[in-house]
Amino acid sequence: MPILDIIKNRWSPRTFKNDAISRENIQTIIEAASLSFSAANLQPWHYTYSHHGSKGFENILNTLHPSNQEWAKNAAILMIASSQKSNEKGNNIWADLDLGSANMALALQALSMDIYSHFMGGFDFIKAHELTQLDEQFQPLTIVALGYKAEADILPEPHKSREIGHKSRKGIQHISHEI
Repeated sequence: MPILDIIKNRWSPRTFKNDAISRENIQTIIEAASLSFSAANLQPWHYTYSHHGSKGFENILNTLHPSNQEWAKNAAILMIASSQKSNEKGNNIWADLDLGSANMALALQALSMDIYSHFMGGFDFIKAHELTQLDEQFQPLTIVALGYKAEADILPEPHKSREIGHKSRKGIQHISHEI
């Protein structure tokens, strides 16, 4: 199938150089997320991020499960992506869908700049929410590691084997059907 190369080439490495991502580049990446579709244009997402070497980075890193910390410590940026579950109009049942689409736009924009992303669910949600300093309407959904890709040799096992192993996806017949 004629899938766009940027979509075919997107994957979630665990190998990152901690080379800095410029302020201009991170703003470009976040702006791409801001252009994603959202129900009623609410844009119910928020990104809280810190650069490698900062106290904020260490705080976000410490919310991650230990197996994620082993490799995410090398990322240039760690980012908490939160969805706004409610607002003055009530509950927003589409907030996670909208954040997911914003995250894909973020990931594809980053990749177009040779910056890779890895989205993680293995973290302490309560600690992450405290770090965002956002009100209770927002809920952290994922933590994102961003950075320039490094060689797999820097990883301990079992991460190294997973990094260099074959990556596969379910065929479309397993994820869709026509009625």
